[in-house]
Amino acid sequence: MEIQEGAFEPLEELEVLNLALNSLLCISGFSLMQLRVLNLSHNALELFSSKEGAEPYLLRVLDLSHNRHLSFPELPRAHDLTHLNLSNSLIASLLPGSPHPREFILLYEEMQRFNRTVHPMAALTHVADLDLSNNCLELFPFSFFHSLGSLYSLSLARNCLQDVAKDCLQWHKAVHALAGPPQQHPSCAATLVL
Repeated sequence: MEIQEGAFEPLEELEVLNLALNSLLCISGFSLMQLRVLNLSHNALELFSSKEGAEPYLLRVLDLSHNRHLSFPELPRAHDLTHLNLSNSLIASLLPGSPHPREFILLYEEMQRFNRTVHPMAALTHVADLDLSNNCLELFPFSFFHSLGSLYSLSLARNCLQDVAKDCLQWHKAVHALAGPPQQHPSCAATLVL
């Protein structure tokens, strides 16, 4: 399915857009700054990028679940974003736009150095609910979540995480849920035990 560029721009009052259950492969130059809710779940998205402008997006809820992102998508500058669903999306790297996610799968000894170099994106500062479950994450860069002062619920269930210690997760008192009991992703050999 293809949507013509600018198809929704005349709809200046549009606040909720549901494009779920289509066959969209790419969203580039996303510019619907007035949207509050965007559902792009159950597509075939490999790329999601937005236009950078002076005005921030008003987006509060973004559902990109059940797609084919290999890395964390480049999100719009949406300071009001509170709910982000990236579950079931094949994500293997939390670095936005990483062309080769496997290059970030590091040994445990290197994890500390990696954790100091990754910073969360400005779009995530008010996110309260972040779902990264059912992906292919092997490495959990804690600094990615360091500035997420509003984070209340974090789901990392059914990933390929290895060597993550419970003590490392206690740094962030706002994280109240690591949804679900220890589980193993079907394609992984390791289980996260908290």
